[in-house]
Formats: sequence, C-alpha cells, structure tokens
Amino acid sequence: MDSHAPPEVGTPPYLSMGVVFCPDPTVVGVFTVGTLSTPPTAANVLGLWALSQVSWTPPSLGASPPLTAAAVTNLPTYVYLNPGAYQATGTTATVPGGAVSATIVATPVKVVWSTGDGGSVTCPGPGVPYDDAWGNSPAPADSGACTYTYTDTSNDQPGGTYSLSATVWYHATWTSTGAGGAAGDLGLVPGPTVTEQITVDQIASVITAG
Repeated sequence: MDSHAPPEVGTPPYLSMGVVFCPDPTVVGVFTVGTLSTPPTAANVLGLWALSQVSWTPPSLGASPPLTAAAVTNLPTYVYLNPGAYQATGTTATVPGGAVSATIVATPVKVVWSTGDGGSVTCPGPGVPYDDAWGNSPAPADSGACTYTYTDTSNDQPGGTYSLSATVWYHATWTSTGAGGAAGDLGLVPGPTVTEQITVDQIASVITAG
C-alpha cells in the first residue's frame, strides 16, 4: 500500500488527514486525527489529497518599526509579509499508476495576525511597510497597510516581548482527471503559521513646573 504522510489542515490542536491508496488505485482509504475543517467525503477526498501535497511557501514577517528595534505602545505598528508569500499556489497529485490525478489551486484571501498580547487583526492582503510620506496621519485606505496598536508591554515593564505570528488563508478549489469529472471547492484553508518575536516599549514623559 502507498501511504501519504498526513499534513496539518487546521490550527493547534493540529487537525490532520491522510490518504492511503490500495493496490487498486481507484480505491482509497482516509484517516483523520481530530476534526477536519473540511471533512473528507467521496466527493472531496481527491481534493483533500491534492491539498496534502501542496508545498507551501512560509512567509517572512516584517514590521515598522522593524522587528530588530521596538514597537511603541499606543502608536500603530505596521505589519506585513514578503509579497512572494502572498500568491496563488497549488499542485497536481497523481495516483500511483497514473490513472487518476487531482489539481488544486489555492488563492490567498487574507492574513490573520496573532499579536501575542491576546489580540489579533485580520487583513485582506499582505500589508506594506510604513511610508514616511504618511507622517503622523493614518495610512490611506487604498495603501494596503495593516496595523495593530499595542496598548501595554508584557508584565508592565519596558521592553516587553511578544510572539507575533501570521497565517495566510487560501481559497482552495480542485479539478481532476480520470475520476469522472470530479471537482470541488474546499473553502478556506490555512497555510503555515510563522512566528517572530516583537519588543514593545512604553514612552514615558516627566512634566516639571518652572
């Protein structure tokens, strides 16, 4: 039997699935761990199998101020991904013997950011770095900017550190050959989650009379 390693299909606790092909390539078995966001059925098993073969491009995270410096409480932090990670992807998976194949296309639709302080922000694109031309004004609505404002540092201490993570969500559809025209829509599926550390500082001022 030809077994295919299970991929992660959801977020922790990891929801995974796998497909096992018997000597007869038209017969498949499906195993799951946890509960899939898109449960396997006779109608979508080929699409889920093709999804398990996609080579995702993990994004690189960026921020303004840069992650090598420190964000400041009560001021917007601009978060963004490398543009190359926010593109359509997919693959064609072929059953051993070549009689059946499935092609999947996954198109990015949003990025979900977890900011590490209990907050999150969802943006309909990869975001962009801060532009000096914006000055102290909010970024223009058509700029593609994605921001989050930290309101405190961890443990109320200067230089608090949080885990900033991002997950690109894709709309996945699939087609097939050799399977009677089977095709389908798997809805939204997550790509890999990438995490970086971000430091957040408070700016204090002292006002004296005189």
